[in-house]
Amino acid sequence: MENTIKIDSRRMNRPLVAFVTPAEPDPSRSDQFHSWVNLTNGRFFGAKGTPEEIAKEHGLAYLPDDQVAINRGADIRVRSYTPADASANGGRPLKTEISTGKGDGRRWHYLSADPDSVARSVFPDNEIITIHRDRIPKSQIVFYESYEPREDDAMQNAQGSARLLSGRSIRSELTPEEFAFEHGFNHLKTGHGDNIAFNPSLTYISEAVDPATINAKTNSDKNWQSRVSWEGPTRQESKLLLAPIEAADPVVFKTAPQASRRPAPKADKPASPASGLDDGPI
Repeated sequence: MENTIKIDSRRMNRPLVAFVTPAEPDPSRSDQFHSWVNLTNGRFFGAKGTPEEIAKEHGLAYLPDDQVAINRGADIRVRSYTPADASANGGRPLKTEISTGKGDGRRWHYLSADPDSVARSVFPDNEIITIHRDRIPKSQIVFYESYEPREDDAMQNAQGSARLLSGRSIRSELTPEEFAFEHGFNHLKTGHGDNIAFNPSLTYISEAVDPATINAKTNSDKNWQSRVSWEGPTRQESKLLLAPIEAADPVVFKTAPQASRRPAPKADKPASPASGLDDGPI
């Protein structure tokens, strides 16, 4: 059972384990826990072993300064973190937030390790891309498209949004052109109205569509001409394009990073007081 982990009396599939954090001893309990095992479904349980012991037994990454064990490749979100009160936590600087789960079941923990080193532990053998506060493996980004902030958006300086394989979206200050140049994505910007950068390392399927049929299904009035599809975690996902496949395919299916001149710098937009929001919790 190589793809399972057994902690105390519990055995579970290995991808279900996200990270293990230290637990404070509770004198009122007869069964003393030394760790909290945090799962990707938002649940958690106490364990007798320390995070270091669990890491050694099951081959997890271990961060000694934070005494935290991390399951490499698990569904964990890694973000930079700046505490509101720098004197909190006994003066120990906290730099990174790791989290897993969704909504009310979300579990999180703060670390003194810097987010780039944590990301390398969580996503080994992956090129890591910084999108605002998030550290994301390049292999998890489907595309990056232009974004126009709404009046109620906290991040008013956002100019683009990354769509991940998980379905989550993360907004950023970069334009699609800037993002494509910085990270080797293929930038589609035609006179048809598309402004989107595709990941050259992913596998896509493209097809022509009938605008009238699409508009009847989506209640849209745009002149959709093509659709690009990819495999999501549980089903096939897709993105409609205004460009016909004759214009889109040479960009979408370009395997090498396209040669590009660095975008000209733009005037700075005022920073938002609250930033790093995405389209929903992890």
